[in-house]
Amino acid sequence: MRKAVVAMSVFILCAAIAAPAEARRGVYSGTSGYEALGKGLVDISFDNTLLFRYLSLPGEGDNAVSTTFQRISFLGGITPKFFVITNLSVGLSINYFYEANKTTVEQGGTESTTESDDSGFMGFAMANYHIRLGNSLFFKPGAGAGYFMGKRTMPTSTEGLKLENDLSGLAGRVDLGFVYYASANFNLRAGLDVIIKMGTETDKDDNEQDFTAIDAGVSAGLGYSF
Repeated sequence: MRKAVVAMSVFILCAAIAAPAEARRGVYSGTSGYEALGKGLVDISFDNTLLFRYLSLPGEGDNAVSTTFQRISFLGGITPKFFVITNLSVGLSINYFYEANKTTVEQGGTESTTESDDSGFMGFAMANYHIRLGNSLFFKPGAGAGYFMGKRTMPTSTEGLKLENDLSGLAGRVDLGFVYYASANFNLRAGLDVIIKMGTETDKDDNEQDFTAIDAGVSAGLGYSF
């Protein structure tokens, strides 16, 4: 009988300790909005980064060379995250990327244009720390490293015929974003993303050309937490 009472007491004590811990799993609510993101919280976000750049370099004189650059870059995907301790999350970001480049050179009334399109997939292992700013708003600086692979498509002088080169290499990401918890389950996010690509372009004859690209753009998205 005594053993049964001791066992029951131990069970009740463990349950009493475990219950508050489980109750605090998730988004902690305080007197001025949500104040912390607890260990064990799972967050799934959908994020998009868009960059547009236009640069014009006019020439001078009758035989001057004028150059115009246009670039549109998009990166979007899904990022499941898990909070390993309060306010610190680790996750995997899986994205599709697309980039269109156009260069126009004009000299003496003659204009030539070079175009290329890049597309493929890019993944990062990410870590973010969430710093509470107040009223359910957090600053979430983070960094990640990963890999990308895709294709670079370029038109040729033959109508309808295009060249395709392979792209692959290492990638890095710096996340300088903010997240606002509209409720314990739904959140909105926006901020600055810096994407670094260090890769190789390979043509059909296995000729390789190394390149490094750094893009910075505004990201926006939404998330679901549970």
